[in-house]
Amino acid sequence: MYTINQTDTFEKKSVKFFKKHRDLVPKFKEIIEKLITRIIQIHSKEAIRIK
Repeated sequence: MYTINQTDTFEKKSVKFFKKHRDLVPKFKEIIEKLITRIIQIHSKEAIRIK
């Protein structure tokens, strides 16, 4: 469990990080979307195989 202070500083740090690296955010989104579509493709292939 976090104390309120730890959580607060953690949030501040992550906010600072994202402000500093705002240009990275779209890349993160892109990577995550690619991963999700990949996972869905694999799962649908598996589902077809099971049928």
